[in-house]
Amino acid sequence: MTTTIDTLIETYQTRLAEEKEQAFTERRAKEQTAITQALNDFAAFFGPLWNCVQFVEPNVSSEGQTKRPYVRLVVIIDGHPGELHLDINSKKSIQMNGLRTFYADGVWNESEWGQFFLAIRDAKAEARANAITRLANQLYRASLDELDELLEHAQVIYPNDFPPDWEISHTWQELADYRRAELQADADERVREKSDRKAKDREYEAHRQAAELEAAKFKPFIAYQLHYSVAQPGDEDQPYTTQTVYALHPDPDPDGWYTTIWRGLETRDRLHHVARTTELIITSPDDDHARSICQCDFEAGVYIRRTPVGAALAEGPLSGVAAQPNGNSA
Repeated sequence: MTTTIDTLIETYQTRLAEEKEQAFTERRAKEQTAITQALNDFAAFFGPLWNCVQFVEPNVSSEGQTKRPYVRLVVIIDGHPGELHLDINSKKSIQMNGLRTFYADGVWNESEWGQFFLAIRDAKAEARANAITRLANQLYRASLDELDELLEHAQVIYPNDFPPDWEISHTWQELADYRRAELQADADERVREKSDRKAKDREYEAHRQAAELEAAKFKPFIAYQLHYSVAQPGDEDQPYTTQTVYALHPDPDPDGWYTTIWRGLETRDRLHHVARTTELIITSPDDDHARSICQCDFEAGVYIRRTPVGAALAEGPLSGVAAQPNGNSA
């Protein structure tokens, strides 16, 4: 029969599978032997106390074909979880949750066994106290949907136990009632806050509408822009500069004082060399000149610019009149 490449591959894969199966079977047998030896060794070590050990499950790890497996027996001793270890050198140790490692060397006397079980009882008591405190914390932070279920669980598991150092309550029922009252108070507070927000929103909206109505009262008026010269001593290139101010009247009083205005505030100023006067018809509160002339208040998100008191209202065609070079309005 002619040997083909496919035949060679199939033969190799078959042999490899058989070797893996055999290795697995041998390893399982080796591990089971190690578990049996560990059980026998610890049973001999515990002697009559072996009946207080509840076997849960084995965990075995192999570090090579030539070494013994490392065996961990998960157990419960006197109601407390832990592990029995048998290492590759057949050394036995006991590791209980929350305790130091105990080495099972030789034969323990009554004092050593007493110390061991006292440590377990102390660890159990501490673990129980911690579990009770954790459950109390859960109940204290529970939502309304979780509260009854957690209360029932606590009363079933720890009917006569409760963290001794809690000040807000001394029983599971008291703690649940305290938490329920707290949650109800929070819910009531949220309802009040929501109601307050709605009331504030209504108040703000009413204020905003009132502000819009006030802003709508703006009436077009006449103002003037005065252009006057100011000396610049020491500047030979430009001995004078021109500046501008706003006024509600184009002419000074008999004493030569002009009444100028800036954002609603009137001031008496003595202006020299007024070269030009421009009449302005302010038709909108958003006009650039209105922003400088009118008093402005910001209420409920609305800018309110008011027509200046004493300003001449604009009537007829709303158009500004250009000033003449001699300073008199046309």
